[in-house]
Amino acid sequence: MALEPQCMALSGGVGGAKLALGLSLELAADHLSVIVNTGDDFDHLGLRVCPDLDTLMYTLSGKANQELGWGQASETWSFLSALSDLGGEDWFKLGDRDLATHVLRTQMLGSGSSLTDATRALMTRFPTLLRTGSVRASDLWSVFLWDGFCAKNHPI
Repeated sequence: MALEPQCMALSGGVGGAKLALGLSLELAADHLSVIVNTGDDFDHLGLRVCPDLDTLMYTLSGKANQELGWGQASETWSFLSALSDLGGEDWFKLGDRDLATHVLRTQMLGSGSSLTDATRALMTRFPTLLRTGSVRASDLWSVFLWDGFCAKNHPI
């Protein structure tokens, strides 16, 4: 009995999400694990924003905005426009669909969910368009690459 190869990918930004998508098209879902950068996560407008997790989630589900390279396809900007009209912070471009993700994540985190559990829950709401199946939520891990590796001078 031949053993199937296992693959663990590090993902950050658009490039990492595209790598994960390409690997997912070649590997069975239970043979791919993705470790996603959370070092760029931050709070904005009272919401927890996780750019790399979201980019991966949107890319694997086929909902990524291909034109911008971030956010969701068919995005609208009504909230951000209204916020700008009122003199609010509009430097970080959050579309209406993207905001829904951040609101739900923030609610889950506020209710005591870990980031991993909140991410698993969100991943189930973004069905994937993968030929060989989907990356299982249990295999989607998040780590603080910057703090855990770079800032402490650990080799990657």
